[in-house]
Amino acid sequence: MNETMIICSGLIFSIGTYIIWPSKQNILAHIKLGFVFTSIIIPVLLADVLKEFDENLVTRFSYISIISAIFYLLGILYGFYFKIPFQKSIIGELILKRIHHEEVVNFISKYTPSIAIFGILLIFLCFAAFGFIPAFSENPFQAKFFRGEYKAAYQPFAVPYRLAYQLISICSVILLATFFIKNRKFYLYLSFVCFIVLLLTLTRGPAAYALILFFACLSIYYKKWFPIFIIFVSIIYPLGSLFYWFLGNIFDIKQLSSIYNGYNIWESIAAGSPDVPDQINFLKGFEGLGSPLSFGKTFFGGLVPYNYFWNPSVYSLYIVNNGSADISTLSSGGVRVGLPLWGYSSFGWIGVILVSFLSGTIWGISTKYIKKSLQRLNVISNMRLKVGSALILFYIYDNVFRLISEFYIFSIYSLVSILIIRLFLYGNMLIKDKPITPKNS
Repeated sequence: MNETMIICSGLIFSIGTYIIWPSKQNILAHIKLGFVFTSIIIPVLLADVLKEFDENLVTRFSYISIISAIFYLLGILYGFYFKIPFQKSIIGELILKRIHHEEVVNFISKYTPSIAIFGILLIFLCFAAFGFIPAFSENPFQAKFFRGEYKAAYQPFAVPYRLAYQLISICSVILLATFFIKNRKFYLYLSFVCFIVLLLTLTRGPAAYALILFFACLSIYYKKWFPIFIIFVSIIYPLGSLFYWFLGNIFDIKQLSSIYNGYNIWESIAAGSPDVPDQINFLKGFEGLGSPLSFGKTFFGGLVPYNYFWNPSVYSLYIVNNGSADISTLSSGGVRVGLPLWGYSSFGWIGVILVSFLSGTIWGISTKYIKKSLQRLNVISNMRLKVGSALILFYIYDNVFRLISEFYIFSIYSLVSILIIRLFLYGNMLIKDKPITPKNS
């Protein structure tokens, strides 16, 4: 019963928008199929991670998860089907309309390479200033999160490093879009360089995200790509969980590959995607400390840099480490805590209901506007322009509107991402409201 509730709640959080948008064009839901299979179904059913925990604790987690998921789904339905006051302000419909202007596409195509090169040069300058590159450090995990001996070298250059990282992450996707629109290989090569640089930081998700989203957009307009995309998503997420094993063996970095020692294939995949164990450990620590409610302080704590206590990453480590406030030596950037437990740890059971419903409502509104915006692209006859514009559109959907929907873990880096994307869309202040009149491809 617990396994069923955990898996059902994971499916709702990941692919709940299928209920309001059962379409081949709902590619973010398709992408999340791979995620939920790797991070929930394999760990719970095939790796049996729940056996490591007390049954009463697992049962409590299961009920929190399923109740949160039900109200999240109700929020999605409410946001999608009903007119909500201020919904245009919440989502920023004007952002979506910019994608339909030829001047915006030209501006993005012209300036993205310069921004990407700036980001790449800046991050290598930061590596030089640090005196290390995370992927090739003696202790890669501590270097990745700038803990322990790496902390002092990182802190003076934290701001330029994070700025460079955000620029590279965003440009890796935008460059693929402009490559497809302009059909110039330079954009593709530069996007590949961004991919390599992201691998050097040991961050798995952003490194592969551009490629996943690119194939997803191809699958919308080219029928032959859809089955390939589904197979690709089914494979890439399990392989992503084994990322450190591959990286450790390719470059002979024992500390990376050793985390999989003693595991079978399913346990290895679960070890690389510890979402369920992380959340149960958080609940265990939270209740072990007497269930101290945060009253929403963690919703805003991420806006304060330098290991502020109420930063969700810092706070989650504090909870799972039995109230230890000193996280400077921990090789972790935080614990993977989901929506149900952020609501629960903030306001108790009422938080599970209200926070989940609000988050779902925002995501329902977002999905409604993205669906409408994607329909506007159908007037474009140039297929390359259509695919590239869809790629930018879905990137905004997943990296601006999702950040708004996940307000309970909002961070200063989320804010930077939103500002950079707005720069791409509004950078040319002389843009006229002239819709694209595409040429036939």
